[in-house]
Amino acid sequence: MEDLKILLEEMAFNEEKIMELYWIYEHKLPVYAQVWKKLAEEEKGHANILKSFAMLSDGREIEADLKGITMEAVKNSIKFLNREIEKTKTTKLTGADAFETAVKIESSLLEKSIFSSFDTKDKDLKKIINVLETDTRRHYEKVKELADSFK
Repeated sequence: MEDLKILLEEMAFNEEKIMELYWIYEHKLPVYAQVWKKLAEEEKGHANILKSFAMLSDGREIEADLKGITMEAVKNSIKFLNREIEKTKTTKLTGADAFETAVKIESSLLEKSIFSSFDTKDKDLKKIINVLETDTRRHYEKVKELADSFK
């Protein structure tokens, strides 16, 4: 259970990195500021949810089919986000580039079934998992729609 808790905490940190990137997008792309602000706030909420999930997971029965979710995969995602954050701070950014990067991030979370990999009989934890999965799908659809508008 301790390994799961540590993994969840690292996943929360990953969400914080996504939030940081989206906040930079908000400031560098004022025309889309409201979109990025909303997404960044929701990513912050995801990080808080995962932190709560980590605390709640102590002593509760949680089954996890963690096919694509390893500590290494989460750390690689964080490295990618750190590179994107640094690149974005120092280079010119277009809306198309920002939305394409966001599509990659959100689709990666969906493809790896990050949140649906967890299964539990605990109603509270199930609700948390469903919120994360639903929000991620909605984020993907929103950024994909905007990315496609540049094509």
